[in-house]
Amino acid sequence: MKKMNRSFILLTLIFVLLCTIYPCLEARADVINVPKLSISQIFEYSGKEYQDNELVCSYELKGKNGNEPLPEGYSGSFGFTLKGTDNLELNILLGDEASKGKYDIRYTALGIYEYKLKQERGSGSGDVTRDYKLDTTEYTVRVYIINGDDGISFGCIEVVDGNGEKPSQVEFQNEYIGNKFNEPPSDKNKAPDATVKNPFGDGEKSIDGPLTGDEIALITILVLMGAALVGGIVVVIIKKKTASETIDSLKDKA
Repeated sequence: MKKMNRSFILLTLIFVLLCTIYPCLEARADVINVPKLSISQIFEYSGKEYQDNELVCSYELKGKNGNEPLPEGYSGSFGFTLKGTDNLELNILLGDEASKGKYDIRYTALGIYEYKLKQERGSGSGDVTRDYKLDTTEYTVRVYIINGDDGISFGCIEVVDGNGEKPSQVEFQNEYIGNKFNEPPSDKNKAPDATVKNPFGDGEKSIDGPLTGDEIALITILVLMGAALVGGIVVVIIKKKTASETIDSLKDKA
């Protein structure tokens, strides 16, 4: 009876383990099927992506139980920084596999290893608290190490964001909300430019700035012509008035 109970418990554990790890045995869009986790940050301004090469943001990868494997020299949590649009790659190593890069995480036993990944703070030019809205997403990262033909084998990496979605990559999106990029002032309150009508054709010509010699000559001619016209009208009126007075005088004498 004891052997049956032990066998039943063992089979149950194997069944649960297979049900948990099986999703990684097939290539799926909602998991990472390569032994590498890439972490990057991007910056947005008014909904458009732009490059900020100055801002430095700090991140933390922390094991769920505190004893999960981390890059060499770290225990409990792994802190790192990203500057500008740089990215960081964590390589998954198995057993005594040779190093693949600066940040390797080595696994020596099969299982499901869970971590929390989040952005902590930023520093750089300007007031980060005032000028930036930092991404507060906390990701859950699960690394599946399964039993392969020749020992332990990489299964997959599962990433889950705060909304329960499973992105294919870890990308923190920081939004710039400062006044580094000043919008041009609106033209609706701008006073209209002074213009002068062209008497010899359609259209208008702005008189912003100094007048040219031709423009001054044209204006002078127009002023003289206007003065001559007014003077001629005055002479005609005076002559008519004088003639009228002469006629009235002759009529009185008669």
